[in-house]
Amino acid sequence: MIHNNFMRKGQALIIVLMVLGVVLTVGLATAARGITEVSVSTTQSESAKALALAELGIERKLAGLTDDPRSTVTTSDLKFDTYSVPYLVENGDVVTVSLNGQDINNYVTICWGNGNTKIDVSGYITWNIEVMSRNVYSPQSADGCDGNGVRFILSDVFTDPPDFMRIRILGNVDPVQIKIIGTNLPKQGTVISATGIVGETVQKINAKQLLPDAPAVFEGALFSGSSLP
Repeated sequence: MIHNNFMRKGQALIIVLMVLGVVLTVGLATAARGITEVSVSTTQSESAKALALAELGIERKLAGLTDDPRSTVTTSDLKFDTYSVPYLVENGDVVTVSLNGQDINNYVTICWGNGNTKIDVSGYITWNIEVMSRNVYSPQSADGCDGNGVRFILSDVFTDPPDFMRIRILGNVDPVQIKIIGTNLPKQGTVISATGIVGETVQKINAKQLLPDAPAVFEGALFSGSSLP
């Protein structure tokens, strides 16, 4: 009897230890999962707040307001020898490219996608909106262009260096990417970078602010066949 009592007590102890082990394992797993969920939730919340602060920095800079101290905002010139217009251009849309300070003997290449699509290129002087020249180019090939392109010396098209030129897509076509290749092309706009930091989470976004531009009907007014009121 004594031996059997010891056996039963030993078995009970093993069962109790096994139950305690299972309970402890489940408890630790539940606690770890809870900690992970809290951490993920905190990170997501901080990420959303940091992104909101970065967006606030961009919006305040675009609006010309003072920077918000909760976000860090920097600016740099949008300036390249190869300028890819940061949006797709549709039929009737106009792209304005600054040529301010360009040497009249510099080459300029314009690339505009594929297909049987023409472009209308006009040059202007800012101070009196004088039309320097207006030309229509048919699809052809040019170095640096994957599809349609045209390359010309500014002096072959304009009598004086224009301050800017405007490029219009002619014809019903799918949206195309326009690229301008030149030498030391002037500033085409500003890149605004904003960083928001909340806790250990960092969010950074960029925005491009192009130079002020006239509406697409600008040429329609300048080249009107009759006087305007």
